[in-house]
Amino acid sequence: GTADAVVPTALQAISFWAVMVPLCYYLSHVAKMGVQGLFAGIGIAVLVASAMLAIRFHLFTRRVILPV
Repeated sequence: GTADAVVPTALQAISFWAVMVPLCYYLSHVAKMGVQGLFAGIGIAVLVASAMLAIRFHLFTRRVILPV
């Protein structure tokens, strides 16, 4: 562990609240996709979260971590 828990948690929250909730509503109700829209919204939110966490991991591990 790199003792980094706050930023990844915030990135997950952003992905699942700011992306998934409106996207699921839009796809299931406005676009009239129903349950398929819900699953598509969840899938897209998971991809967004994965991308943000991968970028964060890449940026975080580029730094040299010195032993304590």
